[in-house]
Amino acid sequence: MVTIKEALELVLQSVPEPEIRKLKLGEARGFTLAEDICADRDYPPFHRACVDGYAVRLSDLQKGQVSFSPSGTILAGDFDENAPTGGDCVKIMTGASLPAPWDVLFKVEDCIESQDGITIPDKNPEKWHNIDTKGVIASAEDIIIQKNSVLDIRSITALAATGKSVVSVYNLPTVAIISTGSEIIPIDQEPKPTQIRDVNYYSLLYGLQSIGIEPSYYSIVADDKQSLDLAIQKALEYDVVLMSGGVSMGDTDYVPSSLEAAGVKQVFHKVKMKPGKPIWFGVKGEKAVFGLPGNPFSVSVGFKIFVEPYLKKRSCRSFSEPVRANLQTQRTLRGDRPEYFPVKADTRNNQITVTTRPHKGSGDLLAMPETDGVALHEVENRELLVGDTVEFLPW
Repeated sequence: MVTIKEALELVLQSVPEPEIRKLKLGEARGFTLAEDICADRDYPPFHRACVDGYAVRLSDLQKGQVSFSPSGTILAGDFDENAPTGGDCVKIMTGASLPAPWDVLFKVEDCIESQDGITIPDKNPEKWHNIDTKGVIASAEDIIIQKNSVLDIRSITALAATGKSVVSVYNLPTVAIISTGSEIIPIDQEPKPTQIRDVNYYSLLYGLQSIGIEPSYYSIVADDKQSLDLAIQKALEYDVVLMSGGVSMGDTDYVPSSLEAAGVKQVFHKVKMKPGKPIWFGVKGEKAVFGLPGNPFSVSVGFKIFVEPYLKKRSCRSFSEPVRANLQTQRTLRGDRPEYFPVKADTRNNQITVTTRPHKGSGDLLAMPETDGVALHEVENRELLVGDTVEFLPW
């Protein structure tokens, strides 16, 4: 039996080198960039009007001039060579290119308009007032999005602005999910008295989706060796296999032997922790298999501690280390294994506090909605008191 730390190290050591692929920008959300993205030109590429208003010369203002005669209007998209000439003022719309010699811009609503022209407010503005100068946001060849950034709405918008229609990203692994147990049925079926709905699939599904992964294969398999062997063979067509149930010491816990028969090499079986002691992990080439216990809370804990870091490292995404939190309730450890217990969290003044939640063991799935994550009770300190510091992992 390995410790939690040893198990996580073995899991992360098993991660293969990530694959790089090219994707159209519209398909790249949730992937991690495999390249630095540079500005293809200055941004903005011209002196850009930030407001609808009237542009004048600072030199005229410095002479005390306050009344001006507009020579025409510049619209967004107009070329500088077609800009109005003559006069000592020009009207300009937001986003338009501001040509020389204009270098100060007043909002329309701040000016007094009349048949004779406009009168500006009694102000002493600096040069480029209400104007984004050429290159003020980024210069050509500046890195605007760094390699290993996860692409979201913000970064994709910036990429579109640079004309980057195809990007190099680290591939997300394909994942198969197998739920085992003769008592397990799909959630849309009416259960018989001794049957239960497959909540573990949805727990794993949510965890995968939070990383940007949609499962490629899903199957519910009864406690039948032949059926399990066939499901495993199918699941091993994908990069990662997540299994729940069938890894303990029961007469029908066939998962370890079926995985061995399929050529999956065991890396470890059983971790000194509660819940989740029976966790099984193995590899077949660059494929990885996680055999999680069947109880819902064990599945959620096992995914958070082992599966999520593996998947994130494989797709070049950073994964969260546990944070330190102050415990607000007393707690006693009754076993001989480190225990993850459900907590409610509160963050104030940059300090995290956690409070234990009622919990009836690893099968108590109805306690989950009232929790924000889990905290770790180490065996070295059997009594946790109010104010003690614990490791906290948010869901």
